[in-house]
Amino acid sequence: MAGILLVPGPVATSLSVKQSSRMFLFALNKSKFETASNKLQALNLGSLVYLHGKQSPVFIKKLPSEIGPMLATQESQDLCTLEEYTERFLMVPPKSITRNPHNPDLMNTIIARGLVAPELFRAEGDIIDALEQGAFMVDGQN
Repeated sequence: MAGILLVPGPVATSLSVKQSSRMFLFALNKSKFETASNKLQALNLGSLVYLHGKQSPVFIKKLPSEIGPMLATQESQDLCTLEEYTERFLMVPPKSITRNPHNPDLMNTIIARGLVAPELFRAEGDIIDALEQGAFMVDGQN
């Protein structure tokens, strides 16, 4: 589950977890990704959404400012620290999110549905500026 939270950027897919994990998660498939994402959702650490029917599960991570109290709970304290989470959240998402040849509209669909603000898909410094200015939306809200 920590692999999902530590994917760079505001969202994670099974492919992005495989690409960015320090652990060898080559056996991670869609079913295991969904199971882990559902557990994280139950801990209120984000939301599992489906794009294009059930074919494209995506975990939308909560903003670092919203996740601090949840990471302090007994159930989630072994996943990662708030500092680790924030550092990875502010990184540029992997190419499997931003330039996925198998799903080229992935990032645009996430933005169009209002799940993540476009500012959170920019370069790392731009993301930090956008968060500081409050220019973001998650779950369709500002």
